[in-house]
Amino acid sequence: MAWCTYFLALAVAFAAWAWADSAQDIDILDKLGGAAGLTFLTLLFAIVISYPLMAIVFVALVEQFVSTIDWTGDRELWEIRAGMNSIFAAIFMGCVTQFLLDFISGIVVTAMDVLLFCIAVEDSNNKQDRFADLYNNMKEISPEFNKEAPQAVPGQVVGNAAAA
Repeated sequence: MAWCTYFLALAVAFAAWAWADSAQDIDILDKLGGAAGLTFLTLLFAIVISYPLMAIVFVALVEQFVSTIDWTGDRELWEIRAGMNSIFAAIFMGCVTQFLLDFISGIVVTAMDVLLFCIAVEDSNNKQDRFADLYNNMKEISPEFNKEAPQAVPGQVVGNAAAA
């Protein structure tokens, strides 16, 4: 789940960059130098998206500083500012996506943990008829599930405690 969220956040970041470039009628993403430049940029973005909170704070601080500069005087200055807008939009969207997908994948992983714990508890105690289909599916998937759980006997010592 973590890798999927990571790659999806990276894909969203590059999609946001492409969208921002087309919206501003610039082509910063195309001028990177081919496959080598794109590979380096992908690795750099992967590192940045790994720390989403720090990246968003960095973008906010740099934007706060840069907003005091007058960028309208020269065409080259405007292109630099437009390129910064594209890069910062990509970082922001990638980091927000990382936050959301981390939260959602955490819910899914926790739900699966709870489900498997409940199955283990259910299997070691009495099985319920309403879960017969679930038990049959589990037996088809895992040979370990076919083993019968040892029955507890009141007063019997469990494990190696008797040897001690």
